[in-house]
Amino acid sequence: TKLEAKLNDEKTTQAEKDQIQKVLKDLQEQEEKLEELKKSTDMEPNEAYKQAKEINKKLNELLMQNQKTAKENEDAGKKNTGNTNEPAAKTNTGNTNKTTKSEDTGKTQKNNKAQGATTQGATQQNTAARNTGVIADGSIDNFPLEIRNTAKDFFDATDGCGTDNKKMENILNTYAQNGELMLGLALCWNEDQAAKNHETFIEAFTDDASHGQKKNYVEKIANALAEEARQLGIYDKKFIAYKNAAIEAANKTVIPEKDINKNINAMVAILGDKFGSKFTTTNLA
Repeated sequence: TKLEAKLNDEKTTQAEKDQIQKVLKDLQEQEEKLEELKKSTDMEPNEAYKQAKEINKKLNELLMQNQKTAKENEDAGKKNTGNTNEPAAKTNTGNTNKTTKSEDTGKTQKNNKAQGATTQGATQQNTAARNTGVIADGSIDNFPLEIRNTAKDFFDATDGCGTDNKKMENILNTYAQNGELMLGLALCWNEDQAAKNHETFIEAFTDDASHGQKKNYVEKIANALAEEARQLGIYDKKFIAYKNAAIEAANKTVIPEKDINKNINAMVAILGDKFGSKFTTTNLA
C-alpha cells in the first residue's frame, strides 16, 4: 500500500517509479507462489512449511532492500538540495571558472563511476549476506553488516532528545515481520549499541516510543520472537507467558514499561541461549 501511494505521488521521480514498479512486480511473484502453495493438496506438511518459510524470507529481503533504496534516495535528495546554489555561483565567475567547472565535471563523473562500482559491490555483498540468513554460518553472533548498520540507525533514531519516528518505525515495520531478523537485531544491539546507554533494544524503544507506538509494535515484536520460538521447538508455557505478559502490558491505559522490557528481554535471552549467543544480555563483562 505504501509503495503504491508513493508511486502515485506527483513528487516521485520517474527513476523512483521504475524502482517501485520492479519491487511491486517481485512482490506479486511471491504472492502468486503463496497462492499456489495454498492450493496444493498433495504436498507433505514439512515441504509446504519449508517453501512458505523461503517465500517469507524472500519477501523480507525485498522489503529490506526497498527500505535501503528509499533511504539512499532520500539522502541523495537532501544532498542535491544543499548544493542547488553552487553551480549558479560558478556560472557567474567568468571563463576561468568555466574551465575549472568542466574539469571538475570530468572528475566528478569519474568519481561517480568509481563510487557506483563500489556501491554495487557492497550491495551485492549485503544481498548475499541476507540470502544466507542471520545464522548462516552456525553462529547468530556473526551478524550481517546490514543488521549492524540497522542497529546503529535505530540507536541514532532514539538517542538524545527527540525521536526520529519515521526511521524507527521503518526499521520495526521490516524487522518485526521476521522472527530471526528481530532476534538478530536485538542481540546485535546488545553487542554494538548497549554499552552507550546501558539499555537493551526493547528498553531503548519503550523509553522513546509514544503510547500508540508501544501498543502497536510491542505486540508485533513479541509475536515475531514467538514465531522464532515455534520454529525452534521451544514455544512452551514459559515462553507463552512472557509473550502474553508483554502484550498485556502494552495494552494497558498506563503502560508499565518495566513489564514490557522484562518480558521481551526474557524472550530474547531464551532464543539467544538456544543459538549459543554471547549477547543475550547487556552485561558483557
